[in-house]
Amino acid sequence: GFSELHKIVERMVTLAPKQGVNVMILAQSKAQVYDGIIPYFPIWLMGRLNQFDELTSQERELNDRLSRVDVQKHTFWLVDTFYADVIKFVAAVPRCLFETNK
Repeated sequence: GFSELHKIVERMVTLAPKQGVNVMILAQSKAQVYDGIIPYFPIWLMGRLNQFDELTSQERELNDRLSRVDVQKHTFWLVDTFYADVIKFVAAVPRCLFETNK
């Protein structure tokens, strides 16, 4: 069987959009996302992928392109499920100071 968390997430991605709810899942690897819900996510924000993941040819190509251009480690790809649309996304990095508990 599946964990209760997987059942809750599956209900959220299948039923909640009908009530105007959007779901965003954050994971370090696609392997951490339950296969049954992957088809419900038409858009992915991908950073450099883990070498331990089983990468498709499109993912491997995007990974190589990020490795060449992403010196600052702030670049991502915004892709659709079929890799038909690929948009480079550069996250804004806040340039502010923060206080520490000294």
